[in-house]
Amino acid sequence: MRVDPHLLHGWNVYQGKVTNLQVSEAYGMAYSAPENTIAAWSQ
Repeated sequence: MRVDPHLLHGWNVYQGKVTNLQVSEAYGMAYSAPENTIAAWSQ
């Protein structure tokens, strides 16, 4: 599965992981880079 890099900027949470750095900082939650999170799912 190919992931659209522009779509990654619109994601805040994916499968329970915060994939937006600003959201994670605002709520004091762990950040998970969307490229890594989506890549792990699509394999």
